Amino acid sequence: TISKLTYNDSRLFEGIVTDVFPAAKPEDISYDEVEKAIHEVLQELGLLAIPSQIKKMLQFYEACNQRIGVVLVGPSGSGKSTVWKVLNVALSKLGKHMKQYV
Repeated sequence: TISKLTYNDSRLFEGIVTDVFPAAKPEDISYDEVEKAIHEVLQELGLLAIPSQIKKMLQFYEACNQRIGVVLVGPSGSGKSTVWKVLNVALSKLGKHMKQYV
């Protein structure tokens, strides 16, 4: 998935795909129900709904569904804990469970 690539590498990858398949119009997978729950949780917690962070939450959700184990890495204060905590609460609202090993 694109989420494993750095920002610069994902732009390069998208450029290559466009060059090789010029008629293709790649679109992100939509998780409308999960995204709505994320927005509700962010509002309840008094947090801003930053589009790039919501996109990361959805990428994390997708990775958790596709892989046995997922690790969030990044510098201090980059939002790692917020991403998994908000997603966890959002999934709970939808009656889904996310296994966690912290």
